[in-house]
Amino acid sequence: MAKARQLLYLKDYLSNGLLREIRFFQVPISRSFPEGMKYSCYLGDPSTGEKIIGYDIHPGKGHHRHVRGQETRYAFRSLEELLDDFADDVQAVLEGKL
Repeated sequence: MAKARQLLYLKDYLSNGLLREIRFFQVPISRSFPEGMKYSCYLGDPSTGEKIIGYDIHPGKGHHRHVRGQETRYAFRSLEELLDDFADDVQAVLEGKL
């Protein structure tokens, strides 16, 4: 089986202390990863351990989104749109809207 190849890794702390972490890997196309992509986009509070926003894909779950403890399906379209959706959610958190 071919190994995962890291395409993107970003980890930074926003001005309010929240941690933003983004990981993308190219993986073999399979039932679990039909697009050949494995990813995780995370925004959390390291002081409390709270996961505020998350987008990821897991075998058996598929694409999904976490918002303050609630998990919903996510309609994955492309990596670019995923990054845009995550950035919009991060901005909404920073503005106190989410």
